[in-house]
Amino acid sequence: MMALLLFNDNPRDVLMIGLGGGTIAKFMLHQFPDCRLKVVEFRSSVLKVARSHFGLPFNPRLKIKIGCGADHVRHQSRELSEIHDLIMVDAYDDNGMAPEVGSERFFDDCRNLLKKDGVLVINLWGTDKPMFQQVSWHLGRIFNWRMLYLPVRNRGNIIGFAFGENFPKPQFKSLIAKANDLERQYQLEFPVFLQDFKRNNPSILHRVLKP
Repeated sequence: MMALLLFNDNPRDVLMIGLGGGTIAKFMLHQFPDCRLKVVEFRSSVLKVARSHFGLPFNPRLKIKIGCGADHVRHQSRELSEIHDLIMVDAYDDNGMAPEVGSERFFDDCRNLLKKDGVLVINLWGTDKPMFQQVSWHLGRIFNWRMLYLPVRNRGNIIGFAFGENFPKPQFKSLIAKANDLERQYQLEFPVFLQDFKRNNPSILHRVLKP
């Protein structure tokens, strides 16, 4: 999911739907000192485990709410708009993704809360084909097909990226140098991510990147 740094390398106001072990939240807090995170996690037990077993810190820049992510974005979008430059969705339990978080209404609310040049990133199970197709259709309609997919190598996950209407389209060549810089900085395989973007999005790459 951190391939998002190719498109936003200095996130400032982040909404996370789903906490998991807290690894991404810890990474964001550590690497981006000006970043503020709002996390909505459905299960209080997940937060307890993240605190006790995975070292999720108490930090004034990290606000965690126990509740339904779909309810949160619905209520927020009634009062606010364009408040997050990054929205990350990783909302799974033992039975898969909650239907509410894969609905068209949910992504419409997310778009309202996302800045016009912002990015939404979502973790999908490619092995759940009906859910994947449903979410892909909703994302495409809501974000006018400004989207890319990044399959996780040797896993069943596919990471989806959707872009706001004023997202500045970077040139693919400029991202090559950026990917190399990010790899040196974070020890993550950004050049591989970039090549996989190109390989897996031949018909829609032009909607997000310049040749």
